[in-house]
Amino acid sequence: MSKKACRLVVILSGTAVASLLSQNLSYAAHPFVEKTYTVQKGGQTQSSEGTPAAGVTPKAGVTPKAGVTPKAGVTPKAGVTPKAGVTPKAGTESSPAKTTSSNKRARSWCSIASSADGTHLVAVENFGNIVTSSNSGVSWTNRTSAGERNWNSVASSSDGAKLVAVATTSTGLPGSPGGSIFTSADFGATWTEQASAGKRWWASVTSNSDGTKLAATVMASAQVVGTGSAMKKVIVGTLIFTSSNSGITWTAQNGSSAQNWGAIASSSDGTHLAAAVLNGDIFTSSDSGVTWTDQANSGNQMWTSLASSADGTHLIAIVDNGPGGDIFTSSDSGVTWTDQVSAGSRYWYGVASDASGKKLAATENSGYIYTSSDFGVTWSARKSVGEQGWNAIASSSDGSKLAAVPHSGNEGATMPIADVWTSLDSGATWTDQKSSSTR
Repeated sequence: MSKKACRLVVILSGTAVASLLSQNLSYAAHPFVEKTYTVQKGGQTQSSEGTPAAGVTPKAGVTPKAGVTPKAGVTPKAGVTPKAGVTPKAGTESSPAKTTSSNKRARSWCSIASSADGTHLVAVENFGNIVTSSNSGVSWTNRTSAGERNWNSVASSSDGAKLVAVATTSTGLPGSPGGSIFTSADFGATWTEQASAGKRWWASVTSNSDGTKLAATVMASAQVVGTGSAMKKVIVGTLIFTSSNSGITWTAQNGSSAQNWGAIASSSDGTHLAAAVLNGDIFTSSDSGVTWTDQANSGNQMWTSLASSADGTHLIAIVDNGPGGDIFTSSDSGVTWTDQVSAGSRYWYGVASDASGKKLAATENSGYIYTSSDFGVTWSARKSVGEQGWNAIASSSDGSKLAAVPHSGNEGATMPIADVWTSLDSGATWTDQKSSSTR
């Protein structure tokens, strides 16, 4: 299955870069087409004259249209004139046009985050809104103050009050200058665009437990340099940005070096960070992002997601290498890594960890959600939730509450409504939170 929304714009390397350089665009337009499903019943109301058939008595106030003969035993509805050439079906009444517009629309979810107790959730969609829940996903609120944007990642403080979300581009249109970072200090009720961070192709964002220390990555972009015959396109990497005041000001960390950054994760105190280079290594920092170490033992991989334990000791990272990738774990803050082959080689997309790093969860694109309760050594496929195009997943600090999002609904569905799914028992059983797709 082809990759959707978030991954299309985040992965700008390998074949994606080659494809980009061969075009005259610096951005590949998003393939997802938003649709609103409408159901129409009945015919149109018109006014004309006509003669009823023998044995048929028109209802008071109704004049059949010229050339229209109601079928025997059928009484047209009051105030309704059958359309020319149409014979109402026996035993029915013709009725005025009625249109019911569903307030459910396909969402292409990109990211989801959870408070420590799993009560407060926040999710973002690609080319859409930010939505929040204050009751573990049972009901949801659209937060329109931040606008509909090409959201790519979201993070939450432990209490769920302080939130941060990043947009890849401002409009999602070719030539867009990039997106912004938005923050909220009131559980998502209102949002502030943090202009000091600049407009960039933001890839991922993470937060410490109190929401003061933030870190964000930027994906590489294609830029045109030179003039005339010397004009060419080059792929330009960017630094990692950090904030120590809940996103009001941001610092480009020169120690991170300019890379094609992807996923990023933080310890609860914000001291330990781990960030992945797309088609590269995983880098770690033990000083809140000022200096970084290339953990070469991680290997050059197409990393798609990262998660960290509260103390930053246990890390989990997943790979999607086209035909399938593996899950890797570290128990020494990223110095060494173990390929957890028991999980299998799959299209891994999202990963989450509890505070201890012992309870883990991972999502498979066009597959199942998998969980582990032994630091990733063994994994269980949670088949009760069904095979879907799973994207991101979030966990409470104790690992009991999980929330997962597919990117655009069930494969092959006639109305691809993508709901948020939640679990209260570490992934053993799941609930389809249908209200999440209601606008």
